[in-house]
Amino acid sequence: MSVTTYFRQAWRMMLANKLFSAIYISGTALAIATTTLFAVIYYVKIAPIYPETNRMETYYFRSVENSIPEEGRMMQSRLGYDLVRDHLYKLHNASHVSATFDEWEQREYAQHPETLQDIKVCTRKTDPAFFDIYPYRFIEGKAFTEEDLQTGRLVAVVNDITARRLFGSETGVVGKTIKINHKDFLVTGVVESGSSLMSHSYADVIVPYTTDYRYSLDRDVFVGNMVVTMTATDGDALREEIDEIARKFNSSQTRCVVDFFDFPKSHLSWAISPERDDDGVSWKAVARQNLLVLLVLLLVPALNLSGLISSRMDMRSSELGVRRSFGATRPKLLGQVLWENLMLTVVGGIVGLLIVWLSLWATSGSLLTLLNEDVDATATSSALTSGILFAPAVFAMAFMLCVILNLLSALVPAWVSIRKQITDCLK
Repeated sequence: MSVTTYFRQAWRMMLANKLFSAIYISGTALAIATTTLFAVIYYVKIAPIYPETNRMETYYFRSVENSIPEEGRMMQSRLGYDLVRDHLYKLHNASHVSATFDEWEQREYAQHPETLQDIKVCTRKTDPAFFDIYPYRFIEGKAFTEEDLQTGRLVAVVNDITARRLFGSETGVVGKTIKINHKDFLVTGVVESGSSLMSHSYADVIVPYTTDYRYSLDRDVFVGNMVVTMTATDGDALREEIDEIARKFNSSQTRCVVDFFDFPKSHLSWAISPERDDDGVSWKAVARQNLLVLLVLLLVPALNLSGLISSRMDMRSSELGVRRSFGATRPKLLGQVLWENLMLTVVGGIVGLLIVWLSLWATSGSLLTLLNEDVDATATSSALTSGILFAPAVFAMAFMLCVILNLLSALVPAWVSIRKQITDCLK
């Protein structure tokens, strides 16, 4: 019997048993939708997505502690500019080092060139190395230069969304002036926007950190307002080199003690546990927790479907008995049942993927902030990009996993029913 014949029989069976088909498809769609959403959340956190395509080689240095034990005084905050300038920029084991002036609360506004209406923008104050770590695609123009950084020149790179909001076009913008907090910045380049879920790289406007006078206002030894992102091929050597900075400082005097905690953190460590030390991360516990979630998402619907199929096979036992009495073999009958369930699973899978896409679109991607402590729960219109919505590998893996489980859930009750004697089936 050909595959086409199997599909025709499966289609007729699906139409003849609308209630069973509807329940089966709904259960499969729900399982695939939840599993796919779970997979996409982790895909956004871990996978190399534009412009964070170097995630597997990226490390973050975010805070430092400075204490004076004799006085019982301790200060923990972002990095000081002296630490960045005198030590981190000179790291031998880092391929690129980029520093960013980090504000706890960003209140940056661009003024529309015609209406002067305030438009809230996400501004990142950084250096030229930022574009080496995050290779944005330039629509026109280029990044600002090291000379711009050193002189504190008021220049800016804007993304295409901001360019359209301010100028009505993403081209012909280079050389124009934009006002940010009523300061005039010359546009040097326009980049293709990434997703706002990429919290380490996303920005509407990117400017040199030297345009903000506060960048070098250290509050204590090594304590200030900067954060550092770097790339390296050898994370252990990078950590050792940075730890050596603290050891040399602490051994050079007895009054102050600096502590870099577990920094720099790899992107994978940060994605799994941004607020805890690496020593506090139990990778086995993380894997066990996520596997448990997957089992709940997949096995519970599979068990329900198995019970549904078992009940259905009992109702079809007389039909199977008649077909066997006319010469139909067990493998042939088993193949028909599996093809029927495969068709229902495929239909359920398509419905499940549509549910995921519609849910992401309806919530502007805010569903993807679940299980992601590093992203603001308030999603923006730029959260969803083609790289996130259309990730074939993620959708294919989630779909195939559900297909395998559904077929296994159909195999057991079908095999039990087909192995019955013909006389038992015809009773």
